[in-house]
Amino acid sequence: MEGYSICDSAESERREVSGMSATYDTRRAKVVIEIAATFFDVPADGIYSKRRNARNEQARFAAYYLLREEMGLSYPQIAHAVGRHDHTSAWSGVHRCKALMTTEPGYLRRLRAAWEATKGIPDHAERVGTIISGKWRAP
Repeated sequence: MEGYSICDSAESERREVSGMSATYDTRRAKVVIEIAATFFDVPADGIYSKRRNARNEQARFAAYYLLREEMGLSYPQIAHAVGRHDHTSAWSGVHRCKALMTTEPGYLRRLRAAWEATKGIPDHAERVGTIISGKWRAP
């Protein structure tokens, strides 16, 4: 979202990933993950799980990509946000998402829809259900 900074909201929950000074808005990250799960027809637990079936993986890759591109998170921050210990999972997932975008038109359509849904997420992302249900619209 234009003009959004992870430091804008003092009320937002923040996490510092060990060994890094940068923090990120965990509430907003959870909303982005929920949106990816919704648009890829998996429960959010599918993104956090270690299951490697195609549906969960494609949703997970989309979440990684959105966290990287929409929120500007580093790979270690993305890994932390989805409960992974190693940043290479996030790096690989972003690159696999980019590959799927070029080879799978259906994947690209879903990713674009999820991307649009992430635009204009309020700084205080308590409205997760409203955003996902489509009742909330960006200004």
